[in-house]
Amino acid sequence: MQLSITHEERELLVQTLESNLSDLSYEIGNTDSFAFREDLKRKSAAMKSLLATLRQAKSEEERPLQ
Repeated sequence: MQLSITHEERELLVQTLESNLSDLSYEIGNTDSFAFREDLKRKSAAMKSLLATLRQAKSEEERPLQ
């Protein structure tokens, strides 16, 4: 699947994911339910993967053409 977004949209997604990851880390550390904690960890991993993809796209966009 391909998704086309603007630079501003990408930056908003990065900021939102970073903020939510911070909140999620707190929730993971403070939940008593093992199943819920594991679900949060899976969501955290997916969000980190998405962040990495967005950051890679940004660095590729910023490379000078040769």
